[in-house]
This record gives sequence, C-alpha cells and structure tokens, in this order.
Amino acid sequence: MYLVYNELSGDFEEKLYIDPPEVTFQITNNGGFVFKDEEAHLKWSVKDAEKITLDGVEFGNQISSQEIKCSDVGPHEFVLIANNPCGETKRSVSVSVIEKPVFDIKLSKEKLRKGKNETCEVEWNIQNANSASLIIGRKKADISLNGTTSLSPIKTKILRFEALANDNQTIFSEEITIGVYEECSIQSFKADKLYVFPQVPIKLSWNVKHATRVWLGTEEINARGSKKVKQDKATTYILKVEDEFGIKEEKINVEMLPVPQVKSLLVPTPHINNNLSVRIVQPQYNVSVEIPEITVMGIDLKVPKVPSLKDSGLIVDLSLPELKRPSLLKEFKSLFRYYYNKIKHV
Repeated sequence: MYLVYNELSGDFEEKLYIDPPEVTFQITNNGGFVFKDEEAHLKWSVKDAEKITLDGVEFGNQISSQEIKCSDVGPHEFVLIANNPCGETKRSVSVSVIEKPVFDIKLSKEKLRKGKNETCEVEWNIQNANSASLIIGRKKADISLNGTTSLSPIKTKILRFEALANDNQTIFSEEITIGVYEECSIQSFKADKLYVFPQVPIKLSWNVKHATRVWLGTEEINARGSKKVKQDKATTYILKVEDEFGIKEEKINVEMLPVPQVKSLLVPTPHINNNLSVRIVQPQYNVSVEIPEITVMGIDLKVPKVPSLKDSGLIVDLSLPELKRPSLLKEFKSLFRYYYNKIKHV
C-alpha cells in the first residue's frame, strides 16, 4: 500500500501500486544451451504484479520457477509478462536447443573364444559432436567421429566412447563390451552298459567344463556327476551343455536285449509201474540114466546099483539168481537224457 499526493484534492490517497511490476527473469541451464527433449530451467522474481504469464500461460504470484521441455531444435525465446494497474513489465530469455550426440557402434563379434586368437572388428559413427575419444582400460585416445579398428583381446574388454557435444561443455559417453570366454567342452559322457535287459540299472556318468548350464534330457544337472536309470526299451540319452556361444549335445544309445524264453515241449510221459512182478518157471531136469546090461560069458558085469541123490539124503534145488528190482529214478534219468539229446540235435 502506497500514499500518493493528489494535486487536485490536495490530499494523500492510498494506492496499491505506483509503478509497473518489477521483474527479473533468467534461465539456469549452463551456457544457454538445452538438449532436445530436455527441460529448460526458468526462474523469475516479480514484485507488485497482479497477473503473470509465461509464453501466454498464466501463473500465480506464489510460483517463481518452471521447467519447460524443449522439443524443437534451434533458438527458442521464453517471454515473461507481469501486469498491474500501472502497466506491464516484459522480460525474455533465449536458449539454443541442440541435438545430443548419437553413437552408432558395431562389432563383428561380441564374444570371442579364449585362446583362439580371434579378432573383433569395431566400427563407429558419432553424430552431433565436436570431437570424440576412445578409452580402453587406462588408455585413452582421440579418434575421428567415424572410423574402424581391430582388436584381439585376451580377456573381456570394455570400450568407452566419449563425445563432446556441440555446446562444447557436455560430454556424452557410451560403452560396449567385447567378451572373451572359455568354450565349454564335454570331457566324457558314458554308460556302463550299452546292451541291457528290461529294468536292469544303467549308470550314466559325465564330466563337463566351462559350461553355464548342463541338462540330462530335460533335467538340469551339475557339470560333473553320475545317475542310475532303468529302461524298458531302447533309449537314447542326450547330454546338453550351454556356454556363451550356444548349446552343444552328445548322445548315448543303449539297446535292449530280448528276454530269454523257454519253449514248452510235449513229451509222452512214460507209464512206470513201480510194483514189478517177475515169475520164473524152473524147468524140471530128468537125471535118471539107464545103464545097459552087458553079458560076458563067465563074467558078471551087472552095473552096481547107484542110489539117487534123494535116497542118499541129498536134496538139490536148482534156482535162478534173485533179480534186482529196477530203480525208478534211474529209469527217469535215462528217459530224460534220451529226449534231451534228441532236442539238442534238432
């Protein structure tokens, strides 16, 4: 509130404003440059204003800063206007909207096999920059905005490209990695049996080096180990390994042996009667002998009477030796051997 002397009335009158607003307006971006699609940081201070507009957009007295995104490349002017009944005050600031550096970097190979002396071709094209440099490890070298180079690192290297933007103050960078990795190898993959009967256990064993992942079939396993499996049919076991360069696999075929089969033989069963009866009829022998009578004149040649063995008290019975009873087990063994020899020679 101000007291203002009125010459017509000769009195002092109270007025809100005696002058147009006091305004300060500035941009806080360094060097007055703003990169495309980034924000311009605007700041102002206004006194005795009833209305404030920035590029036609009205703001309240409590607001004293604003960030505005810049999408169009080239010069851009921001205008701040403050009004009161005594008049208006206008202030403006200008910025230059520029493109950010753009990196286009290509590698012939992103991954190299360790110990193979492989080479990677690096090609780059940097736009919207004043100058560029390449940093590998602790070495930094100035490079042209377009160029190529060949590298054969023995271990993984990070390439850092730096570009000085057109504001001559801001440095942009981009990194790219050339990886050097051990190639995985399957040292061994074997089965203790390659021919088996159904459900007979098989031991699979393996040893893999420098792999990031290992599978036996669909099961993920350790790089080294063994496992027992069973099968009912011919099966192919597949060991798959993965490294930085892709997936390899190795196979083992385990064949199935046929189960032995015993074919039935129809052999007539012999009828054996273990109660054998043997009857022997003993022949009757006639042992009587007639002696002829011989007559010689003057001589008595009569044959003396010879008593029979029975009359002499001697009894003689003729009998055959006792027959042994046939053995049932012996007969069965003999019959089995007979048919076995016939089958064997079929």
